[in-house]
Amino acid sequence: MTEANYKVKLDPRAADLMTYLTGTNDFEFHDVQMYTWMAKAHFGVDADGRDFRLTLAGHGVYELAWKAWDGNYSDRPQEGHIEQTPAGKAARDAAAELGRKLTGHNLKVDGWTDFSGLANGRVLKPTGDDDDHSFILLELNDKQFAIVLGDNPNPDLTDVPAEYEEQPFAQGRSSRYDIPRVAMSCSINILDKAAFCEAMDVKTLSEVDGSTLASKMTVLSVDAKTAGLSEIECSAPTVKKGFLAFETRAHVEDFGALVREARGCYADCWGDDDWYPASPEDAFYEIALASNANPSPDVMGFEIVGMKPIEPDEVPMTETAEEPSL
Repeated sequence: MTEANYKVKLDPRAADLMTYLTGTNDFEFHDVQMYTWMAKAHFGVDADGRDFRLTLAGHGVYELAWKAWDGNYSDRPQEGHIEQTPAGKAARDAAAELGRKLTGHNLKVDGWTDFSGLANGRVLKPTGDDDDHSFILLELNDKQFAIVLGDNPNPDLTDVPAEYEEQPFAQGRSSRYDIPRVAMSCSINILDKAAFCEAMDVKTLSEVDGSTLASKMTVLSVDAKTAGLSEIECSAPTVKKGFLAFETRAHVEDFGALVREARGCYADCWGDDDWYPASPEDAFYEIALASNANPSPDVMGFEIVGMKPIEPDEVPMTETAEEPSL
């Protein structure tokens, strides 16, 4: 297949689909046109000089028609859905795995929904004995996703409360889950210096370092390996605007396990099994910094005044020798 410039952008699935349908990649697309407002017609020629038209809709329905000797395309095209191809199976498997990382449930794709050609919506249902919520995973352009609770985004067709379906509980780029780390910047206000030093098992604030914070402020309620975490650490604290600031970070072995255990911790604390974290950082906060295994902040002599996720592509805060003093 050769490259070409198109007024209408080539559907990125078209080349793989044509290769699957013909068994060869020895063909060329020479034009792309909007067939309908939600489908594109890809015109091309194969190695034998035969003209074809591959029409592919946003929701995955396709038609492959060959041009006859009279110059017209066949009125009996080869039809199907991209979900029935190996690429479709791979997409379903990827959607189920992304859903697992977002929800902590083992999921299967149980249906397909098209949102006016703008997004694919896959219905995800738990497998085995896991009878928790169902979800719709919306797959947008540029590998972006959004996920909502419920079998259908129309509240009249599901028993999930409408407020859960009106707004996704998580959205972003699926590539985020290819980066196995999580990090947050934290700021705390020391309300009782003596109580804080006692909780940190130090005599003065100047003795507080990253290892102290990691051992005293990120005590997990569950086993780290069970939660898919390792290498939990904190940076050396600094004083910023009168507050103690530091970063906490960890390596993520399994995002799905992290979410599953974070939901369990949240349910134990608040009695709410409908909560799902909006991001890996939300899950990490719940399982580490807000861990039920840590004493209450007021008992430890501080209050949290700031908590901000650090995006995976941000540069981590460097260690500093500045001693904290308030």
